Amino acid sequence: MIRVLLALALLLPAPLLAQSYGQLPGLFRVTDVAPNDVLNIRAQPDASAPIVGVLPHDATAVEVVYTDDTTKWGRVNSGETGGWVSMRFLARESDRMWSAASTPLSCFGTEPFWNATVDFDPATLAFRWFDSPATELEITWVHQPAGRIGGPLGLKLTGVDMTGFATIREDMCNDGMSDRAFGLAVELFLEDGEGPQGYSGCCSLGH
Repeated sequence: MIRVLLALALLLPAPLLAQSYGQLPGLFRVTDVAPNDVLNIRAQPDASAPIVGVLPHDATAVEVVYTDDTTKWGRVNSGETGGWVSMRFLARESDRMWSAASTPLSCFGTEPFWNATVDFDPATLAFRWFDSPATELEITWVHQPAGRIGGPLGLKLTGVDMTGFATIREDMCNDGMSDRAFGLAVELFLEDGEGPQGYSGCCSLGH
């Protein structure tokens, strides 16, 4: 039995092994950093790696996308780049999982450029192309596959001139234009008077 459990553990990706941090991606706050100091963001999960950014001593809503194999370092984004911070100095803000459909999301994609903000109270998705006004759609239901805990999420979308659906799942995601990394991938399908269109992209927690 022990051998079986060890084999299963080796098959799990690092983010799922970091159970002490809850489901990732998740929102954290900086803790145990002096008011006159900052938390360094490093290029690699190593205390001697080059510094690529910093977080203020009282930073909140820091999104940890995933952890390294040791779970001692977490991947975060800062501007147009990303890096690693010591999980020793981060505390989880909430035990709620992103898949509980309670945390707002910001989603986007390229070729074509588009973005969408997802809210669950009220349940709406605002979709826009790069240079167009937003089209607001009502999320008429949110559902997960039977027997699955932690996603993916399926969203049914209804609007005046547009309908569709979206799926959001935990997966490594990159915008292809920067060093930022994201922990959620989205597929979005919309239909208006010109026919159906499909989009794929990444999501981050919050707006």
